[in-house]
Amino acid sequence: IAVSGSLLRLYRQQTPRRQQLDDMRTTPTIDHGLLRHKALDSGKPFKQVVNETLRAGLHQPLNPARDPYRCPTFSIGALAPGVDHSKATLIAAKLDDDALIDKLRQGR
Repeated sequence: IAVSGSLLRLYRQQTPRRQQLDDMRTTPTIDHGLLRHKALDSGKPFKQVVNETLRAGLHQPLNPARDPYRCPTFSIGALAPGVDHSKATLIAAKLDDDALIDKLRQGR
């Protein structure tokens, strides 16, 4: 059915968004063999198999519950006497700077 542009605009203005989506027809591109065999095996119409498959997929949780990731930790032993562990990032930065200066001096 051909619908004029003004009639379509009027429909969109007066129809809630949810209802518009419910009334929407779409033409998805589905791999030919993806659900065809399921439809043939079940004896159901292809359209019904597509809708059932979509419904089943939409009812799955988006993020299935998993155990939280645990990062292994390792002891680095005791710090040298006089080293303040609360300034570890400053010490690491100083060591990186020293290594870079050595490389630049050697021309690498």
